[in-house]
Amino acid sequence: MNRASAVLLAIVLLVPTAAFGLSISTADTYVPTYGQAVHYDQYNEWLGASSSAIDGLAWDPFQTGGTLTITLDTNVGAFYGTGDYEYFSLWIDWDQNGLFDTGEEVIDIDDTWYELGVDTHVFDIAVPGTFTGATWMRSRIAFGQNLMANDNLMGGMAYFGEVEDYLIEAEGGQVIPEPATVLLLGVGLLGLAGLRRRTRAG
Repeated sequence: MNRASAVLLAIVLLVPTAAFGLSISTADTYVPTYGQAVHYDQYNEWLGASSSAIDGLAWDPFQTGGTLTITLDTNVGAFYGTGDYEYFSLWIDWDQNGLFDTGEEVIDIDDTWYELGVDTHVFDIAVPGTFTGATWMRSRIAFGQNLMANDNLMGGMAYFGEVEDYLIEAEGGQVIPEPATVLLLGVGLLGLAGLRRRTRAG
């Protein structure tokens, strides 16, 4: 890491984000392995109605092997008095390994026109049948560049945008028992049936 990057990283970590208009991913506070994602200056484009709130995404309860329906609110400021071209990406750590892997970028929208003000978009994402429990989801919007899940020690920091992180959890996911568990369950049911017969006979 060069000297300029080191100085900027120190500023990001030590100075309140509002002072410099920085938007910093929050998942790193809890899971440092995800790497930091930072945007500088949010006045032009952000996620949700406010640049100071985690309010860009909403989703319905979902199940393992089902569909995750995500509602995305983008907000483009009046830079030229109209909308603007933005990049948007969304990652979900399905395998829960503490990394946003390349194959876990579930939405990738490059250089697309977004209308001025709040604009709502809806996406349906397939939930892997192996996913249970909780994991992290990261969303980013920015102007004029391909987005990465993290900035590799500030080397790929995005400008004029926002990053938001969410902890998501599968609700009511059906866990498929292992064969041995099914066998034990069957034996137990047969035992209960035999006990019931003996009770009736008595």
